[in-house]
Amino acid sequence: MAIYYSDGSNSTSGRQVQVVTATSGTYTANSSDTYADLANHYIDITPKSNGNRLIGTFGAYLNNRDNDPDSRVKFKIVEIVGGVYTNIYFPNLNEGENAHQWISKATNNGSTDTDMWNLHTLHWIRTLPSSGRAGVSHRFQLQGARQSSNADSLKTLGFSGTIMEVTV
Repeated sequence: MAIYYSDGSNSTSGRQVQVVTATSGTYTANSSDTYADLANHYIDITPKSNGNRLIGTFGAYLNNRDNDPDSRVKFKIVEIVGGVYTNIYFPNLNEGENAHQWISKATNNGSTDTDMWNLHTLHWIRTLPSSGRAGVSHRFQLQGARQSSNADSLKTLGFSGTIMEVTV
């Protein structure tokens, strides 16, 4: 129920409808150049209304465990509805979903130990279509891979995430 103010405005847009959270301590790795789901790094939500907005924050500890000074990986968030995967967010938006993100970069000849866990936080917004999405389960999944042979693998040590549905 909206709140109506004396100046004629109201609180119908931007109201919080629901909040869903998830955490995982699952250790997972991908040593391929092809994106793969990171185990237990997802949130399921069933939107209450068509056209609402989903605001998400995902955080994961990532590692490339490589002594190469040029260790690159890639990661993204996908939406899965009815078995169809749609890209939602990837950190390097200017260069595309297959562009790399450095987790850690060694100097000199690669002899520096780059076995560091770094917390990466991804914030994203998804506006739902005006029809067909209310009452349908959505999964928002974190995926990752190594970028070419520049890293041995992409590893994760844990995940936390929140998705908030708000009215538009």
